[in-house]
Amino acid sequence: MNEYENDIAIDPEFLEEEWLRQPSLYFKYSDMKRQAAEDQSKSKDKLELWKAQTSLAIRSDPTSFNLVKATNDAVNETILALLGADEKEMAKGDSKGPGFKKAYDEATYRLNVFGNVLSSLDHKKKALEMLVQLHVSNWFSGPKEPKNIPPGKRIADKKSGKTAEKIRDAGKKRSRRSRE
Repeated sequence: MNEYENDIAIDPEFLEEEWLRQPSLYFKYSDMKRQAAEDQSKSKDKLELWKAQTSLAIRSDPTSFNLVKATNDAVNETILALLGADEKEMAKGDSKGPGFKKAYDEATYRLNVFGNVLSSLDHKKKALEMLVQLHVSNWFSGPKEPKNIPPGKRIADKKSGKTAEKIRDAGKKRSRRSRE
């Protein structure tokens, strides 16, 4: 079980401790998500800067990139090809585009993971609330003898016939004669 799964899990035997940990867990992962968002923004800026510098280099000398003419489509396709190039090939040159793309992708992944963890912590909070409600209502109080009520309609027996008759008559309107 990884750290996220452990932090999201609930131990019903220790609800008080779970409730005490909940705010600090939420803060911890909120801060981690904030840091991942900052990392993503920084790596995106680096990637965009690399793309702009590479675009400028392609446009100033298209022949060094095996292009006859530096059209917008050709420049964009060349940048995509450079980003998709093998890291081994890129290590030989001084271009770091794939490294920037990888850093951006990893930061985006971490941002999504921490967002999912925060969503799970919201679900955990709701589950803790429901567990507390079950405890308050003595759901877990112990064994109870079930009450078996046999199915079918009930017929008043002769002893309680007068009572059943009174119940039936209670819903009927009385005439003026019977009231007097």
